[in-house]
Amino acid sequence: MPGRKKSETKILLHFILMGVLFFLAMPVNAQERPGEELKNLTAGEMAPLALKDSMYYHFDEWFARFTGEINRLTSAEPSIANQVELMKFHFNYAGLLGELCHTLAFTSKYQDEKIANDFLTHSRRVKTIAKSILSDDS
Repeated sequence: MPGRKKSETKILLHFILMGVLFFLAMPVNAQERPGEELKNLTAGEMAPLALKDSMYYHFDEWFARFTGEINRLTSAEPSIANQVELMKFHFNYAGLLGELCHTLAFTSKYQDEKIANDFLTHSRRVKTIAKSILSDDS
């Protein structure tokens, strides 16, 4: 984008990304789904529900769900399918933590260091698992 400052371009790209994510999450409503249906969601099914709820500052339930699935998959048989799903859960959990970091940055003058560190931890786990999958000969 010639003639634009880097900061203006970053802001524009951020708003475009938020718009895309918002419209992807619109057809799904976590509040309308019974609790039993929420128990066996894949990372891909859980992410849009968590994103939509994060717009209403409902983070806690999703942190527990992501943590539970990450723990379950970490202790499961280390197959490629499980590792890919684990990577997706870490990736989506990092995204949700990133949303919370943005929320705190806009709504308070202090960021929570623990949340920022959790965000970095899960982001790094995605890279580690991806490298492990790519180097696996099976």
